[in-house]
Amino acid sequence: TIRQIATPTFVTHGDGDRFFSLDHPVHLRRTLPDARLAVLPGVDHPIQTLDAPAFAATVGAFLGG
Repeated sequence: TIRQIATPTFVTHGDGDRFFSLDHPVHLRRTLPDARLAVLPGVDHPIQTLDAPAFAATVGAFLGG
């Protein structure tokens, strides 16, 4: 089951996602034993609006931390 995933997991969600509410990534964050959640401002479900350098810095902090 998902609760058995022991690998650190980085869950992201765009605050403008038109397909999924924030409830979904919050549930993942709470269910996975070692997960962190980042809510990305101004990002829709398709990630074309993503600020790539800012996202890379966020992922880098997760991987380095």
